Amino acid sequence: MIFILLIACAAAFLLYRYFNKSATPEEILRRAINNGEIVPFYQPVVNGREGTLRGVEVLARWKQPHGGYISPAAFIPL
Repeated sequence: MIFILLIACAAAFLLYRYFNKSATPEEILRRAINNGEIVPFYQPVVNGREGTLRGVEVLARWKQPHGGYISPAAFIPL
């Protein structure tokens, strides 16, 4: 009887862990890309001597659904 109770508790624990597993950082980033949360920010590149526009660089920012942005330094290593 005790053995059956221990098996039932172990099975319940394993089911709990399986259904409540959290997403990995890679899965969260992939979901953000699919949801369009990675947005471009354009930054001008200016010639310091002449003050003329030489080009533009694009920086990625992660727009959070609840507001605010995450810097690329936080998600590029993923």
